Amino acid sequence: MNCDCRLIREPRPAQNCGVVFTMLLLVLTCFAAPALGGVNWRVGASPAVSMDDSQLIAELESLAFRQGASHVVVHASRSLGQEDRAVLAEQGLALLTYLGDHAFFAVTNGQQLDARAIADTKMLAGVEAIQRNWKIQPMILDGVVPEHVIVGGDARSEITVGVYVMFHADESLLTTGVDTVTTYEGLVRDELES
Repeated sequence: MNCDCRLIREPRPAQNCGVVFTMLLLVLTCFAAPALGGVNWRVGASPAVSMDDSQLIAELESLAFRQGASHVVVHASRSLGQEDRAVLAEQGLALLTYLGDHAFFAVTNGQQLDARAIADTKMLAGVEAIQRNWKIQPMILDGVVPEHVIVGGDARSEITVGVYVMFHADESLLTTGVDTVTTYEGLVRDELES
């Protein structure tokens, strides 16, 4: 005797509700706007910056024309791809190093900057000046000299320390880099470009 038995389970209404709820939750999670966080620096986190269009335009224009300081931190409103970077560069804002949480170091080109066009793209949530303490190892700021960085001298004389200095990708190590280090009576021992 051949028996073709199949067990078919009818879904219960409670199971259907659970499945529908789970799917709805997944869809909402996928389409929810990303929450912008701050940047985690060595000295601590800085809060995310959020500006309306008029504030963004005013801040971009103000920061772009500072004497001797064209680098800024920008906070994007979403993930930015290569096409987005190209659009911003055409409008006078070149994205450099990614910092996390949709934030970048960037450089402004004051002559080419079109702050209104940048604001109209809705790509940026905000922009701010770079704070000096964000970029310097906290021990250097505090005057602490760990033994492993001492490369010359002793407790009775001035000591010489070895540190790494990293510049923005658009800066020349051979000109700006060397000039900056020698301004602080430093000596460049080696260079590494990546």
